[in-house]
Amino acid sequence: MKNDTKSNSIWTIISGLFSLFVSGVIGLAIPMILEVQEYSLYQTYQLYIIFGGLFHFGFINGVYLKYGDKDYNNLPYSIFRGFTKYLIYLQIIVQIILITIVMIFVVSDKKLVFVYLAINIGLVNISCYFSLITQFTKRFVIDGKIQLVSSFVLIGMYFVAFCMGINTYVYFLDIITIGNIFLLIMYLINNIDVVFGRKVIIKNEIVECHSRGIFVNLSEVIGIVIVNIDSVFINILCDKEVFAMYSFAIGVVLLYYRFVGVTSKLFFPYFKRVNQKSLISVYNIMTNIVQCTVLLLLCTVSVFQVVANYFLPNYTESFIYVYVLIVTVVFKSHIDLLCNTIYKVLDSEKKFFKNNLFAMIVVVFTNVFAWMFFHKAMAIAWASFASYLIWYMVTDAGVRKLLEMKEFQIKTKAFLLFDICLFFMGAFKWNNFLPYFMVSIIYFIFCVKKYQKGLMNIFI
Repeated sequence: MKNDTKSNSIWTIISGLFSLFVSGVIGLAIPMILEVQEYSLYQTYQLYIIFGGLFHFGFINGVYLKYGDKDYNNLPYSIFRGFTKYLIYLQIIVQIILITIVMIFVVSDKKLVFVYLAINIGLVNISCYFSLITQFTKRFVIDGKIQLVSSFVLIGMYFVAFCMGINTYVYFLDIITIGNIFLLIMYLINNIDVVFGRKVIIKNEIVECHSRGIFVNLSEVIGIVIVNIDSVFINILCDKEVFAMYSFAIGVVLLYYRFVGVTSKLFFPYFKRVNQKSLISVYNIMTNIVQCTVLLLLCTVSVFQVVANYFLPNYTESFIYVYVLIVTVVFKSHIDLLCNTIYKVLDSEKKFFKNNLFAMIVVVFTNVFAWMFFHKAMAIAWASFASYLIWYMVTDAGVRKLLEMKEFQIKTKAFLLFDICLFFMGAFKWNNFLPYFMVSIIYFIFCVKKYQKGLMNIFI
């Protein structure tokens, strides 16, 4: 493996793990300080901010797809400076419109929450633009360092707030906003060549980026809807106490999603450079590697329960949701790391969109069905698990059809379902994850040994 690939992988993993640690600490500390009502409002912000990517209207995705095989020195700087100027103006307009709508139409105690959302959407989208430039130009070391420094700053600000005994959600939203501003400044400094200097705004380029990226953007938003529709149902249909418990469970699960999201940065630039004829073997190898790794990673969920039992006894009941929802990480990892990447590499944005649209219909239907017949948050959790399983099967089949693969790896899928059953047995019947852990670690060792050579060939 080349030195730059090693550095990229190491820094991506380090920043991802530290980001996971910071998110975990904050996620456990916030409910210790805020009362349930305040925590519910704080989680309302966390729930809806993730939909902010809709408001660049595919532009960032289009830039990513159009220039995803370029190195930093080969970028047309003047055009990218024009992109930067355009995106900043676009986000300012979006912020003004959203704040105006909130001030006129929102009258509940969530009004201030939505003002913070409107402000931070622009900050997050512009940072995402620079982050993707850093990633597709394979400067993962820089991206990893930025994320690492940003995490240190964020946890430092939270620590100060904890020491001061602040127990109002507004202060923590202030911290998030300051953190987003700091992150944006860091990305600006490290992408200075695409910010300052001669700018060329070419309307056709901007239109192409929007048109090319809109289906990917909508697909990603649909993916976010799929991930969070259960929380939206609970937020609307249940009281704040139930939403707080469910949000705590979602917070634990999202830690794993975030780590997967950070890791996914590695895949597109390398897959983009792989010969399309080799994608079949790459996909099969990575399917097994990703699956065995994530299954082993799920063993760490018991650590969160031990910590919660000791520090957050009021939230221990939320783990009945955690143990159902955490398994969706296996399916989401495969979809995000492999399937979505393949769709983008092959410029199959419309098929990507149709696949996710189908999944959204399934998840909405199953959640509505669960609520109509059971009226319980636990039923929503199980409905979400079923939706993810269907989404995973359909998406994998779609990718294999796209690659014209005849083999569907039935044994791999059968083992996946078997190991998931072991996990549920350990969580709800045996109260012991040892059998699951033993099977998962054997599977991990087997996959690493079997596919080690093929794995190295992918990233060199």
